[in-house]
Parts: sequence; C-alpha cells; structure tokens
Amino acid sequence: MRTLFVAIVLLVALSFVGCTRTVVVKKPPPGPKAVVVVKPPPPPRAAVRKPPRPGSAHVWVPGHYVRGSGGYRWVSGAWRVPPRTGRVWVPGRYAGGRWVPGRWR
Repeated sequence: MRTLFVAIVLLVALSFVGCTRTVVVKKPPPGPKAVVVVKPPPPPRAAVRKPPRPGSAHVWVPGHYVRGSGGYRWVSGAWRVPPRTGRVWVPGRYAGGRWVPGRWR
C-alpha cells in the first residue's frame, strides 16, 4: 500500500513538472521624446530698396524676420553707425534650428 501511495505522489508530482511555463515580460521601448521644430521664416522680401546712405560711417543692416506670438514679423533694414570704428555687421542666421541674432563684430 505504501508503494502505491509513493507511486501516486510521484506521478502527480511529475505531472506538474511539464506544466510550468516561463513568462518573459518585456517593457515596451520608450516612446519618442517631444521634438520642437522651428521652421525658418519665408525668404526676405524681394523688393527691398535701400534709402540713400546718410553718412560715410553708416553701415547697412539688412531686414529680418522676428518671431512673436502671432508668427513672424518683418523688421526693415536700416543704416546704422557701428559702435566702434572697424566693426562690421554680421547678419542673423539659423543655426541648428535656432535663430542667432545679428551682431557687430
């Protein structure tokens, strides 16, 4: 009787060996990060007329777009006097999707 009992216990125990399953839960890859792309403004206006140069020290600073809450706004070019003699105007430009304003160099 004891042998029969041990045989049944072993049979029941062995029947559960094949029933085990390994479940691997993979985390989903991280979602895309928010990317803000600022498109450059439209090209400068074609019909830009420079007024006469007011003096020999003046340098023409070309017009450019300024981005505001309502979109882009055109700022007209103008004659400017450099802060010091020998300075030149470096126009603003887009670098890496960001606007770098013009400056005297």
